[in-house]
Amino acid sequence: ARRAGESVGNVFVVGALELAKRGGRLRGDAAAEAEQGVAVLALLGGAMDVVAHARDVEDAVGAMATVVEEAAAGSRLRVGVGDAVAPELAASLAGRLEGQPNVEELVRYEVGPSVTAHTGLGTAGAVYFPADLTGG
Repeated sequence: ARRAGESVGNVFVVGALELAKRGGRLRGDAAAEAEQGVAVLALLGGAMDVVAHARDVEDAVGAMATVVEEAAAGSRLRVGVGDAVAPELAASLAGRLEGQPNVEELVRYEVGPSVTAHTGLGTAGAVYFPADLTGG
């Protein structure tokens, strides 16, 4: 479980940046960066960091897909794409990732209220981990 936990990555866009700021999980310097266009974030060490900037939601989907593809680094991944009342955004991200040679499995899920309380409705993104952790 520890090895798996250390191997899980994530990337997402929030529906309500103000909630992320108010909740204290958005790093201080990331808060200013996040206000420029659409911020693509990752939760690292308990805090949200900006990993890419996008002009619009379509570009944000591309940036999230790129983060997942680069995380694979030649290995195969299991990926979950989730959303909090943002099914079109999640479907677009899933569509970009499905069929990628490094994606062994992709599942869709709904983001629950414990996450949405910190990110708002409209949040969408992906979690991923190496497929070999599960014997795949």
